[in-house]
Amino acid sequence: MTRQILNIPLPLDYIAGKAGLELDYTVSLQAVPELNKALDLYLKDGYLNATYPVNRNIIEEGLPAWPYLKPAAFYLQTEDDMIGLIEDFDENWTVEGYKSEKLGAFMEKLKTDPDKYQELKVRMLSIVPEKNVEAFFASDEHSPEIMARFYPGITRQAVDQMHEQLNYSRNYQFIMKYAFEMDEKFGQMAVTVSKGGFIDAKSGRKLDLYEVYKDSPELKEVFPEGTKFLAIYCEGSDSRQKINRIRYGCGTAVRFSNGRCVVICKSERKLYFMEIKPEEFSDLESGKEKVYIVSFKG
Repeated sequence: MTRQILNIPLPLDYIAGKAGLELDYTVSLQAVPELNKALDLYLKDGYLNATYPVNRNIIEEGLPAWPYLKPAAFYLQTEDDMIGLIEDFDENWTVEGYKSEKLGAFMEKLKTDPDKYQELKVRMLSIVPEKNVEAFFASDEHSPEIMARFYPGITRQAVDQMHEQLNYSRNYQFIMKYAFEMDEKFGQMAVTVSKGGFIDAKSGRKLDLYEVYKDSPELKEVFPEGTKFLAIYCEGSDSRQKINRIRYGCGTAVRFSNGRCVVICKSERKLYFMEIKPEEFSDLESGKEKVYIVSFKG
Protein backbone atom coordinates (compact mmCIF):
# COMPACT_ATOMS: atom_id res chain seq x y z
CA MET A 1 0.00 0.00 0.00
CA THR A 2 1.25 3.49 -0.84
CA ARG A 3 2.15 5.22 2.40
CA GLN A 4 1.05 8.71 3.24
CA ILE A 5 2.89 10.80 5.78
CA LEU A 6 1.34 12.36 8.84
CA ASN A 7 3.10 15.20 10.64
CA ILE A 8 2.30 15.45 14.35
CA PRO A 9 3.53 18.77 15.74
CA LEU A 10 4.94 18.51 19.25
CA PRO A 11 5.50 21.81 21.13
CA LEU A 12 9.24 22.05 21.60
CA ASP A 13 9.00 24.81 24.21
CA TYR A 14 6.83 22.54 26.38
CA ILE A 15 9.16 19.59 25.93
CA ALA A 16 12.25 21.60 26.70
CA GLY A 17 10.69 23.25 29.73
CA LYS A 18 9.52 19.99 31.26
CA ALA A 19 12.84 18.30 30.63
CA GLY A 20 14.94 21.30 31.70
CA LEU A 21 16.64 21.35 28.31
CA GLU A 22 17.83 24.04 25.94
CA LEU A 23 15.91 24.45 22.70
CA ASP A 24 18.85 23.20 20.66
CA TYR A 25 18.56 19.80 22.37
CA THR A 26 18.79 16.90 19.93
CA VAL A 27 16.18 14.24 20.57
CA SER A 28 17.54 10.69 20.61
CA LEU A 29 15.30 8.04 19.06
CA GLN A 30 16.78 5.47 21.39
CA ALA A 31 15.92 7.61 24.43
CA VAL A 32 12.29 8.08 23.36
CA PRO A 33 10.74 4.79 22.19
CA GLU A 34 7.58 6.56 21.00
CA LEU A 35 9.65 8.26 18.33
CA ASN A 36 11.08 4.99 17.01
CA LYS A 37 8.06 4.80 14.72
CA ALA A 38 8.88 8.17 13.17
CA LEU A 39 10.25 8.32 9.65
CA ASP A 40 11.69 11.77 10.18
CA LEU A 41 12.20 14.38 12.93
CA TYR A 42 12.81 18.07 12.32
CA LEU A 43 12.41 21.47 13.96
CA LYS A 44 10.05 24.04 12.50
CA ASP A 45 8.64 27.24 13.99
CA GLY A 46 9.49 26.22 17.56
CA TYR A 47 7.98 22.75 17.20
CA LEU A 48 9.44 19.31 16.95
CA ASN A 49 7.74 17.67 13.97
CA ALA A 50 7.54 13.88 13.91
CA THR A 51 6.68 12.31 10.59
CA TYR A 52 4.85 8.98 10.86
CA PRO A 53 3.74 6.41 8.30
CA VAL A 54 0.00 6.34 7.89
CA ASN A 55 -0.82 2.75 8.71
CA ARG A 56 -1.93 0.78 11.76
CA ASN A 57 0.23 3.11 13.86
CA ILE A 58 -2.39 5.86 13.67
CA ILE A 59 -5.41 3.82 14.73
CA GLU A 60 -3.98 0.56 16.08
CA GLU A 61 -5.30 1.16 19.60
CA GLY A 62 -8.87 1.37 18.33
CA LEU A 63 -8.93 -1.67 16.06
CA PRO A 64 -9.98 -4.16 18.81
CA ALA A 65 -13.10 -2.03 19.35
CA TRP A 66 -14.27 -2.17 15.73
CA PRO A 67 -17.12 -4.65 16.46
CA TYR A 68 -18.59 -2.08 18.88
CA LEU A 69 -17.88 0.86 16.58
CA LYS A 70 -19.26 -0.71 13.40
CA PRO A 71 -22.94 -0.14 14.29
CA ALA A 72 -22.15 3.44 15.33
CA ALA A 73 -20.92 4.14 11.80
CA PHE A 74 -24.56 3.66 10.77
CA TYR A 75 -26.64 5.13 13.57
CA LEU A 76 -24.60 8.27 14.32
CA GLN A 77 -26.07 11.32 12.63
CA THR A 78 -22.84 13.35 12.69
CA GLU A 79 -19.43 12.50 11.27
CA ASP A 80 -16.91 11.00 13.70
CA ASP A 81 -13.19 11.09 12.86
CA MET A 82 -12.31 8.04 14.93
CA ILE A 83 -15.02 5.82 13.51
CA GLY A 84 -14.42 7.06 9.98
CA LEU A 85 -10.69 6.33 10.10
CA ILE A 86 -11.10 2.85 11.60
CA GLU A 87 -13.92 1.93 9.22
CA ASP A 88 -11.87 3.16 6.28
CA PHE A 89 -8.88 1.08 7.36
CA ASP A 90 -11.05 -2.00 7.97
CA GLU A 91 -12.54 -1.79 4.48
CA ASN A 92 -9.45 -0.91 2.47
CA TRP A 93 -6.25 -2.05 4.20
CA THR A 94 -5.74 -4.81 1.64
CA VAL A 95 -6.28 -2.57 -1.40
CA GLU A 96 -3.06 -1.96 -3.29
CA GLY A 97 -2.23 1.72 -3.62
CA TYR A 98 -5.30 2.89 -1.73
CA LYS A 99 -5.25 6.50 -0.50
CA SER A 100 -7.72 7.44 2.18
CA GLU A 101 -9.69 10.65 1.69
CA LYS A 102 -10.81 10.49 5.32
CA LEU A 103 -7.21 10.32 6.49
CA GLY A 104 -6.34 13.27 4.29
CA ALA A 105 -9.15 15.28 5.86
CA PHE A 106 -7.95 14.33 9.34
CA MET A 107 -4.42 15.43 8.46
CA GLU A 108 -5.77 18.84 7.46
CA LYS A 109 -7.45 19.20 10.85
CA LEU A 110 -4.16 18.40 12.59
CA LYS A 111 -2.50 21.37 10.90
CA THR A 112 -4.69 23.77 12.84
CA ASP A 113 -5.35 21.63 15.92
CA PRO A 114 -2.49 19.20 16.77
CA ASP A 115 -4.31 18.17 19.97
CA LYS A 116 -6.78 16.21 17.84
CA TYR A 117 -4.16 13.44 17.63
CA GLN A 118 -4.15 13.08 21.41
CA GLU A 119 -7.95 13.26 21.50
CA LEU A 120 -8.12 10.45 18.95
CA LYS A 121 -5.85 8.22 21.04
CA VAL A 122 -7.79 8.89 24.25
CA ARG A 123 -11.10 8.07 22.59
CA MET A 124 -9.77 4.84 21.11
CA LEU A 125 -8.32 3.70 24.42
CA SER A 126 -11.59 4.49 26.18
CA ILE A 127 -13.54 1.94 24.12
CA VAL A 128 -11.20 -1.06 24.02
CA PRO A 129 -11.03 -3.84 26.66
CA GLU A 130 -9.29 -3.03 29.93
CA LYS A 131 -6.41 -5.37 29.11
CA ASN A 132 -5.60 -3.30 26.02
CA VAL A 133 -5.53 -0.09 28.04
CA GLU A 134 -3.25 -1.63 30.65
CA ALA A 135 -0.92 -2.95 27.95
CA PHE A 136 -0.75 0.48 26.32
CA PHE A 137 0.29 2.35 29.46
CA ALA A 138 2.58 -0.48 30.61
CA SER A 139 4.67 -0.47 27.43
CA ASP A 140 8.09 1.19 27.38
CA GLU A 141 7.12 3.58 24.60
CA HIS A 142 4.16 4.87 26.65
CA SER A 143 5.86 5.25 30.02
CA PRO A 144 4.60 8.09 32.26
CA GLU A 145 7.75 10.11 31.60
CA ILE A 146 7.42 9.87 27.83
CA MET A 147 3.68 10.52 27.77
CA ALA A 148 4.00 13.55 30.06
CA ARG A 149 6.74 14.95 27.83
CA PHE A 150 5.21 14.36 24.42
CA TYR A 151 1.51 13.60 24.91
CA PRO A 152 0.37 15.21 28.17
CA GLY A 153 -3.26 14.81 27.15
CA ILE A 154 -3.07 11.01 26.93
CA THR A 155 -3.44 9.89 30.55
CA ARG A 156 -5.18 7.04 32.30
CA GLN A 157 -7.47 9.55 33.98
CA ALA A 158 -8.46 11.05 30.63
CA VAL A 159 -9.18 7.57 29.26
CA ASP A 160 -11.33 6.61 32.25
CA GLN A 161 -13.30 9.85 32.05
CA MET A 162 -13.92 9.40 28.34
CA HIS A 163 -15.00 5.80 28.93
CA GLU A 164 -17.86 7.06 31.10
CA GLN A 165 -19.03 9.39 28.34
CA LEU A 166 -19.09 6.99 25.38
CA ASN A 167 -21.88 4.49 24.83
CA TYR A 168 -20.59 2.41 21.93
CA SER A 169 -20.28 -0.80 23.93
CA ARG A 170 -23.64 -0.37 25.65
CA ASN A 171 -25.32 0.41 22.34
CA TYR A 172 -23.77 -2.70 20.80
CA GLN A 173 -25.13 -4.78 23.68
CA PHE A 174 -28.58 -3.30 23.08
CA ILE A 175 -28.51 -4.24 19.39
CA MET A 176 -27.41 -7.75 20.28
CA LYS A 177 -30.16 -8.00 22.90
CA TYR A 178 -32.75 -6.99 20.32
CA ALA A 179 -31.48 -9.48 17.71
CA PHE A 180 -31.32 -12.34 20.21
CA GLU A 181 -34.76 -11.64 21.69
CA MET A 182 -36.47 -11.49 18.30
CA ASP A 183 -34.71 -14.68 17.27
CA GLU A 184 -35.91 -16.41 20.45
CA LYS A 185 -39.49 -15.20 20.03
CA PHE A 186 -39.50 -16.34 16.43
CA GLY A 187 -38.19 -19.77 17.38
CA GLN A 188 -40.87 -20.10 20.06
CA MET A 189 -43.58 -19.11 17.56
CA ALA A 190 -44.35 -16.06 19.71
CA VAL A 191 -43.94 -13.83 16.64
CA THR A 192 -44.28 -14.31 12.91
CA VAL A 193 -43.17 -12.25 9.92
CA SER A 194 -45.83 -10.64 7.77
CA LYS A 195 -45.79 -7.67 5.40
CA GLY A 196 -42.51 -6.33 6.76
CA GLY A 197 -43.46 -6.51 10.41
CA PHE A 198 -43.09 -8.80 13.38
CA ILE A 199 -46.59 -9.94 14.34
CA ASP A 200 -47.41 -10.92 17.92
CA ALA A 201 -48.92 -14.41 17.75
CA LYS A 202 -51.40 -13.79 20.60
CA SER A 203 -52.75 -10.36 19.72
CA GLY A 204 -52.19 -10.45 15.98
CA ARG A 205 -50.76 -6.92 16.20
CA LYS A 206 -47.57 -5.63 14.65
CA LEU A 207 -44.85 -5.07 17.23
CA ASP A 208 -43.73 -1.49 17.71
CA LEU A 209 -40.02 -1.51 18.49
CA TYR A 210 -40.20 1.87 20.19
CA GLU A 211 -42.94 0.59 22.48
CA VAL A 212 -41.32 -2.77 23.25
CA TYR A 213 -37.99 -1.16 24.20
CA LYS A 214 -39.25 2.16 25.55
CA ASP A 215 -37.42 1.60 28.85
CA SER A 216 -34.04 1.10 27.15
CA PRO A 217 -32.04 4.37 27.18
CA GLU A 218 -30.02 3.20 24.16
CA LEU A 219 -33.08 2.94 21.91
CA LYS A 220 -33.26 6.48 20.55
CA GLU A 221 -29.52 6.77 20.11
CA VAL A 222 -29.20 3.51 18.18
CA PHE A 223 -32.44 3.87 16.24
CA PRO A 224 -33.06 7.63 16.03
CA GLU A 225 -36.10 9.24 14.47
CA GLY A 226 -36.30 8.48 10.77
CA THR A 227 -35.07 4.88 11.10
CA LYS A 228 -37.11 2.34 9.15
CA PHE A 229 -37.46 -1.32 10.20
CA LEU A 230 -38.38 -4.30 8.08
CA ALA A 231 -38.98 -7.78 9.49
CA ILE A 232 -37.62 -10.33 7.02
CA TYR A 233 -37.02 -14.03 6.56
CA CYS A 234 -33.37 -15.01 6.74
CA GLU A 235 -31.64 -18.13 5.55
CA GLY A 236 -28.81 -18.67 7.99
CA SER A 237 -30.16 -17.12 11.20
CA ASP A 238 -30.49 -19.41 14.20
CA SER A 239 -34.14 -20.00 15.15
CA ARG A 240 -36.44 -21.36 12.45
CA GLN A 241 -40.09 -21.65 11.52
CA LYS A 242 -41.46 -23.87 8.81
CA ILE A 243 -42.83 -21.67 6.02
CA ASN A 244 -44.36 -23.53 3.07
CA ARG A 245 -42.30 -26.65 3.78
CA ILE A 246 -39.07 -24.67 4.13
CA ARG A 247 -37.57 -23.67 7.46
CA TYR A 248 -36.56 -20.02 7.64
CA GLY A 249 -35.10 -17.83 10.36
CA CYS A 250 -35.83 -14.16 10.87
CA GLY A 251 -33.97 -10.88 10.94
CA THR A 252 -34.47 -7.14 10.68
CA ALA A 253 -33.48 -4.98 7.75
CA VAL A 254 -32.84 -1.43 8.91
CA ARG A 255 -32.57 1.79 6.93
CA PHE A 256 -31.09 4.60 8.99
CA SER A 257 -31.90 8.26 8.47
CA ASN A 258 -28.54 8.77 6.75
CA GLY A 259 -29.59 6.26 4.07
CA ARG A 260 -27.28 3.42 5.07
CA CYS A 261 -28.88 0.00 5.43
CA VAL A 262 -28.06 -3.16 7.37
CA VAL A 263 -29.46 -6.57 8.22
CA ILE A 264 -29.45 -7.56 11.90
CA CYS A 265 -30.05 -11.08 13.19
CA LYS A 266 -28.64 -13.82 15.38
CA SER A 267 -26.51 -16.27 13.44
CA GLU A 268 -24.28 -19.01 14.83
CA ARG A 269 -25.06 -17.69 18.34
CA LYS A 270 -23.52 -14.32 17.51
CA LEU A 271 -24.76 -10.92 16.43
CA TYR A 272 -24.88 -10.62 12.66
CA PHE A 273 -24.68 -6.97 11.54
CA MET A 274 -24.07 -6.58 7.82
CA GLU A 275 -24.43 -3.60 5.51
CA ILE A 276 -26.63 -3.99 2.45
CA LYS A 277 -27.20 -1.63 -0.45
CA PRO A 278 -30.26 0.63 -0.37
CA GLU A 279 -31.46 -1.21 -3.47
CA GLU A 280 -31.36 -4.48 -1.55
CA PHE A 281 -33.45 -2.95 1.23
CA SER A 282 -35.96 -1.73 -1.36
CA ASP A 283 -36.14 -5.20 -2.94
CA LEU A 284 -36.86 -6.76 0.47
CA GLU A 285 -39.42 -4.07 1.23
CA SER A 286 -41.26 -4.47 -2.08
CA GLY A 287 -41.23 -8.25 -1.91
CA LYS A 288 -39.03 -8.60 -4.98
CA GLU A 289 -36.66 -10.52 -2.71
CA LYS A 290 -38.45 -12.84 -0.30
CA VAL A 291 -35.48 -14.05 1.78
CA TYR A 292 -32.14 -12.59 2.85
CA ILE A 293 -29.25 -15.03 2.80
CA VAL A 294 -26.83 -14.59 5.71
CA SER A 295 -23.25 -14.51 4.47
CA PHE A 296 -20.49 -16.20 6.44
CA LYS A 297 -18.40 -13.02 6.51
CA GLY A 298 -20.93 -11.33 8.78
